[in-house]
Amino acid sequence: MKIDSVLNSQYWIRIALRTMEIRALELGITKGVAAISIDELGAEFGHIYTRAVNDQIQRRKRSEDDPATNYLGVVLEKIAVMKATFFNSGTFKSVKNGETKYKGGLVVTVGRFAVYVAFSGGTEEQDVEIARVGLTVLVDI
Repeated sequence: MKIDSVLNSQYWIRIALRTMEIRALELGITKGVAAISIDELGAEFGHIYTRAVNDQIQRRKRSEDDPATNYLGVVLEKIAVMKATFFNSGTFKSVKNGETKYKGGLVVTVGRFAVYVAFSGGTEEQDVEIARVGLTVLVDI
């Protein structure tokens, strides 16, 4: 599939997000968030599309000392750091305030477009696997 068809139809983005959710469920992940953004090269901001696994964007506290996890916040951070660096999330040595070294986001160039796909909700390895599943729906890699 050509990336131009993705930009002309939100259908493929919805399919990619749903495919990511299904893969997460197959891996036993019951909470988490998938995110996709497609921008023209050089653009710093565009639309970010998200889908929550089982409509759950966060993990609640397990105990009084547990800070819980905001998966939506983490996945948006992964997209943001990739847009700022053009590296897969978690693959660089230094981060700025507001960034983390969490893995789980992938970025590729297709023609004149940058495609960003990320997931948060599993282990970092699971997040990368789920992001890769979404990316293969959008791009022939």
